[in-house]
Amino acid sequence: MSDSIANSFGKKSISVEGAWIERLLLHDQLVSSIRKELAELWDSPCQTPDKGRQVEI
Repeated sequence: MSDSIANSFGKKSISVEGAWIERLLLHDQLVSSIRKELAELWDSPCQTPDKGRQVEI
């Protein structure tokens, strides 16, 4: 009986590891795409220096 419990725990930990690896890969893709966008924005010429968000009081 203890063998079946150990097997179920082993399978569970493997699936959890797989999910974490998948999540890390997605995070890596997201970070690289954000970096690429930021680099493009940084390289593009801005007409006005204060083109940010305007807040009305």
